[in-house]
Amino acid sequence: MIVRAFPLFDKGAILRADMMAELASYAYLFGDILYDGYSDGILSGCRLTTTKDTIVVNPGIIRYAGKNFLIKDPIYVAYFPTNSTTILKMNFLGENRSVRFITYDAEVVLDKAAAVREGQIELCRFKLQPGAQLRYKYVDFEDRSTEYDTLNTLHVPYSSKERSTLSPEITYDYARELSEANPQDNLDTAFCLQAMDRSRPVAADTIALYLASRLGDRAEDFATNEALYDGLNQILAAAKRGQNVTPRNRERRRSKILVD
Repeated sequence: MIVRAFPLFDKGAILRADMMAELASYAYLFGDILYDGYSDGILSGCRLTTTKDTIVVNPGIIRYAGKNFLIKDPIYVAYFPTNSTTILKMNFLGENRSVRFITYDAEVVLDKAAAVREGQIELCRFKLQPGAQLRYKYVDFEDRSTEYDTLNTLHVPYSSKERSTLSPEITYDYARELSEANPQDNLDTAFCLQAMDRSRPVAADTIALYLASRLGDRAEDFATNEALYDGLNQILAAAKRGQNVTPRNRERRRSKILVD
């Protein structure tokens, strides 16, 4: 039998263990069940901003190993120039048990190690030069991959069904700029309409299928966030020049016919 129980906290009533257990089950299990099958990564929020010497991780939810971690208050991380790649990571420190609680601890740290190891999720990366300030606002879509003095969030995993994907802000900016370039391909228009919804990320498999259709590659060729971004940037750059990208497999077929 499935029972949906709501504890009643009337004035003067005694708090009972079963009432508190019902609240705990709803608060902590509801989200885990709702996002069952989702990959590790950012579920919501966690927007990054910067000051002259601090990266601010704003409130949000991050999913890791089937559990949702809530960032209730902004986290402030001091940064400094190193002239080499530095990655802001969330480290998941495992389970701790006490008489009253089971806790799953995590911390946000800056790490010079380029690799993201098991138990870590990347929040951004950057290369900062001496005397420069880290910026988080972008001139355009291509500016997101600027090497120096810019927050790079292209590698950050956003939680999605089965496989992590690009930030909805990234796909939104792509769709906005491509729409302004008046794309001629109906597939571009269809993708833009979907990507304009910033409330949730576009699935990586959807982006990969779109890119494979437009560029003539295989969907398997777009296995990373970086590959997804590079493909989108290629289409957008051509559209801004007033050109339409011709799928490479179509060009290969045309070349073969001419040679024969």
